[in-house]
Formats: sequence, structure tokens, C-alpha cells
Amino acid sequence: MTTKSFCALSLVLAAAAAPAQTPTYMHSPKEFVIDGNTNNNIPYSWYPTRYQQVYDAASFDVQAPIKAANLYYRMAGSGGSYGGQVVELAIWLGFAAKGVDATSATGTFASNIDATSQKLVVQKTKFNMPKLPNTNWDIKLPFDSGAVFVYGPVLGQNLVIETRVYGNDQSNKNFTYPIDAWQHIGTSVTNGTYTGCPSSNPKGAPPSHSVSTSTLKIGTTASFTGSGYVASTPAVMSLGGTTLALTMPGTSCQIVNDLLLLFPGLADASGNYAVPLPIPNDNSLGSISFLTQMFFFDQAANSVGITSSRGLVNTLAPYMTGVTCRVYSGDSTGLGNPDTFTSGSITRNYGLVTRLSD
Repeated sequence: MTTKSFCALSLVLAAAAAPAQTPTYMHSPKEFVIDGNTNNNIPYSWYPTRYQQVYDAASFDVQAPIKAANLYYRMAGSGGSYGGQVVELAIWLGFAAKGVDATSATGTFASNIDATSQKLVVQKTKFNMPKLPNTNWDIKLPFDSGAVFVYGPVLGQNLVIETRVYGNDQSNKNFTYPIDAWQHIGTSVTNGTYTGCPSSNPKGAPPSHSVSTSTLKIGTTASFTGSGYVASTPAVMSLGGTTLALTMPGTSCQIVNDLLLLFPGLADASGNYAVPLPIPNDNSLGSISFLTQMFFFDQAANSVGITSSRGLVNTLAPYMTGVTCRVYSGDSTGLGNPDTFTSGSITRNYGLVTRLSD
């Protein structure tokens, strides 16, 4: 073996033995890397659609620059039998226009992106939406050869990813393909199994109690409502931090949380009671939970003359240092060309949970 051939062989063997480079992943929003709190079909399983998602630089969990060469999403929930449809699409990446972030972006596509930085990373192609039994990052859209986009959130530039869906093999009609998404809202679920005790009007119906989850945020006034169905009767909402199961003597009514704070008032002429609860603008309160329940004075309901609603476990939306928004326009006739769409609807504090990698 000649010296030249030995050197060449050595290089080949060394390359084969070298460990593969571990990809660098960055995600947005970083608060929902584990799991989003909703799902969405736009744009990938819609009719012809133009879709922009604006990402604040601070929304990414990795701030150092990468040479982005792949875009990923994941199925929502637990995966399932969705998928198998073929979608024709193209994807662009670019920096947001000067002064544009997820809060100030508009419904006009061209005004959101710096045209000089915009790069076509996936030329119009047909993509088979994978059928996945899991929620791994297996919806992978690799960029065209050489079409990397260098992005470093640490530099302070916000990002815009634009997808145009030209059609699909479902006669350009929308279909179901739920991709993991997020929206900046809190959550509220029933505290235990207690659903409330009977009121007198309508006979047997328990008082209602709910909250608008979109108002469960720091620096916002949470909107709690309920109804005891009896006009102009005294009412009170309790707020606590500990679950209880105390039955009022002689009734089936329960107290399901401690009475740390009470918000008394009067139900209106329809028996409805509203409690606006200011949430302090304190970042440390993000993601905290608290318990609420409503009580209504109803003399005809039972021997105590009080009915109680179900209890709620309310969790505030997480504190976020950066958010995203989406802008989209679609043609339900299936005949439109997204290249000609100039403006659309905008949804703030909402978007697909997204991964980029080199």
C-alpha cells in the first residue's frame, strides 16, 4: 500500500470513527417546550392559506446563533390516527421588520417581515403529513439543500416563519391534523367530584360557577361568574388554597375549599353574581393555583337556606419573557393562491409550538 493510499484510508477510518455531531435545538415558546395547552390545524391541514408566525427573540429557550436547517412540530394530545394527507407548501424565514414584535405585528403580511432578510428555505413541494402515534418532534420539514438560515435570538432580532399552503390531495379542503399549539391563558378545572347542591329554582339545578380562562393572567382582572338562580339574593365567593370536604348539616351542600378570602355581594335580578378579581402584576405569580367556590342564600333550597356551587382549581397563565402571534388568511373555496394574499386575521399570544435545529 502506498503512503498516499494509506493516508487516504486513515482519513476515511477516522471520519467513520468520529462521533456524529449532536444537533442544536431551539424552541419557542420556551415555557411550552414540554407540552402546549391547545392544538391547531392552521395552516398545514387547511385549504390554501398564507400563514405567518412572529416570534419574539426572548421566546426561544436557546439564545446562541444556529444555522437553522430544519423546522419541526409535533402532534397534540397523545397522537393518533391523523395523517397521510399530502400538502403542497413552501416556507420562508426572515427577521421581523424593525420595531415589529408579537405585540405590534399587524394583519398585513408585508409589514411584519424585513424583506431583505427573507429567505425561501423550502421551495414549493409536496409534503406527506406523517401519521404519528406519539407527541415527539416527528413532524420534520427539512430545508432545501444549502438553504440554512442563521438565527441567534441573543442578537435581539425577532423571527418570522411564513408558510404558504397551495393545496392538498383532499380537493383543497381542510382536514383534521391537530398540531401542538399554545395560547397564553390560564386553566380552570373542577375541584374534586363535587358538582354543587340543589337550588330551589330551577328545582334541582346546582348553582353555577366558572371563570374566563383568558383572564387568568398576572396584571389582569380575572372574571368569575356564577348563578344561584334566585333573584337579588346575597351571594359570596370564597378563595382558598386548601381542598376541604365539609358537608353543611342537614343538607347535601359542601364547602370544598378553605375560606381564606371572601367576596360578598348581591346576585342580580336573574340570580347571576360576578366577581372581578384583580391579579397583581407580579411575575412570581405566574403558574400559581388557587381554589374558589360560590355560595348563594336560597331559603327554599334546604334547612340551612344556603346552596353551594362546584369548586374550581384555577391556575394562572405562566409568566413569559417573550411570546408569539400568528397572522393567517385562507380561501375556503380551495381556488385561491396564497401568493396573492396580502392581509389576514391576527391572533396574539397564540401559535404553534416550534422547534428549529441545525
